Amino acid sequence: FTPDFIQAAPRWLGAVAALVSGLLALGLAHTVSRPIEELADAARRIELRAGEPRYPQTTRVLEVQQLAQSIRSMTASLLAREQELETLNHTLEAQVLQRTHALAAANDELERLATHDALTGLHNRRHCDERLAECIAVGQRTGRAFALLVLDADHFKQINDRFGHATGDAVLQQLAHVLRTHTRGTDLLARYGGEEFVVVLPENPTRDEAMAVAEKIRAAVESATFAEAGRVTMSIGLCIWEPTDRSVAGLVHRADLALYQAKHLGRNRVEVAPAGLVAPT
Repeated sequence: FTPDFIQAAPRWLGAVAALVSGLLALGLAHTVSRPIEELADAARRIELRAGEPRYPQTTRVLEVQQLAQSIRSMTASLLAREQELETLNHTLEAQVLQRTHALAAANDELERLATHDALTGLHNRRHCDERLAECIAVGQRTGRAFALLVLDADHFKQINDRFGHATGDAVLQQLAHVLRTHTRGTDLLARYGGEEFVVVLPENPTRDEAMAVAEKIRAAVESATFAEAGRVTMSIGLCIWEPTDRSVAGLVHRADLALYQAKHLGRNRVEVAPAGLVAPT
């Protein structure tokens, strides 16, 4: 080696060392830094729900391999848990919807039981009185009249005494069917108590129109055949609402007076409460 070479050797060795260090750093970057960047990108995709995360495919660094496997396992666990929670949420929503429908059905049934007669399926007295109060209020405000029919099965106690209460109940059910058949959907039908029924004609009927409805019902009952009991008739009291009728009790009393007159005159007939009759309130 010449003196010049020996003198320049340290500079060459430094350059070679720097080159080797650079190559090692580049190799380390490919071996460690790049997989870590891919893991960071995978973590961001998981956080943002940006599709399937991409993990480093190959790496010779054991720690990076372990970290990648841990993140992969954690991701799988989180996704599985998320799916379980979503399934549970759908199940809970379905149960809530089912319970809501069941509660609504139960409320409807309670409302039906509170407003309908269990035997005949007609409205009960409580609901009838509420509707009559509404009709009176509308009449007082607008002058719009309505008709009230009070119907009573003739000699009903004899039917119960002779044939038994089961037959009596069947007669009441058939009477309710006759009322439904010979009235309109807008009319109010109610079992007012025992063998007494009520029909409310709300559409401002005239006296003759209300009388025609009452006679149609009376004739239909008379012509019907009742199991075991045979022939059954009804007496009907009719009144047309007037401004002097300010209470349900007073209005029903006026119709009852007409019903008593029908009974007194031989039953199986319709009587109309006279106009201007003021009933006690």
